[in-house]
Amino acid sequence: MPRGKRPLWLRKLRTATVAAPSLVRARIAARRPVEPDATLRLALIADLHTDADPYRDRSNVLRRAFAGMMAQCRGYDGVVAAGDLTNSAHPREYALLLGLLRAYFPGALERMIPQMGNHDARGTSIDPDFPQACRLFQDFCGQCGLQARRNYFAVRKKAHTFLVLGTERLLQNEAYLSDAQFEWLEQELARACAGGKPVFVVCHQPPHGHNQVDQRWPEGALGAESQRLDA
Repeated sequence: MPRGKRPLWLRKLRTATVAAPSLVRARIAARRPVEPDATLRLALIADLHTDADPYRDRSNVLRRAFAGMMAQCRGYDGVVAAGDLTNSAHPREYALLLGLLRAYFPGALERMIPQMGNHDARGTSIDPDFPQACRLFQDFCGQCGLQARRNYFAVRKKAHTFLVLGTERLLQNEAYLSDAQFEWLEQELARACAGGKPVFVVCHQPPHGHNQVDQRWPEGALGAESQRLDA
């Protein structure tokens, strides 16, 4: 039987077999004591593509992944989520993502550093609503305790700076960074580098010429701003 045609009861049963052990694993990890660490400890995830359907296999993959991260990344200072948090920028997808994080990765939201990917910007609609997508992303940032009034912002963890870039125009798979964002980036870089600590720049799309993007996914690079960001 095709996956999409499985009866709901079977999908629920399949999810239950994943959810129960994953929840137990996450709860056990949450009870373990955390020893203070002076170093900066980070987890990096990307392309979650959260689906609105809690019983899809994709949702079960996230359950397992978050429970595993809870077991391995307990006490980390930051969780960088580098884009495509959702699959189609839908409120139900963000709601499910929040629920899964709270259940299977307790405490992650307070440490989350999210970034807007192309799916978070355009979704899968033939008539996407970019302003709504921006509001949903910024609302999610608010759930993480971040005051993000734009798609780009700065976060500081243990005197280290994270500069989160974000598209300001709907360009399907590419990202668009305005002159104002580049000016902000230059100012933030100068301020952060003066402190002598490493600076992290987060963007879902890499510039051209990096990470083999030109060979593997040329339409998914940063685009026209690639050379400017490199400079």
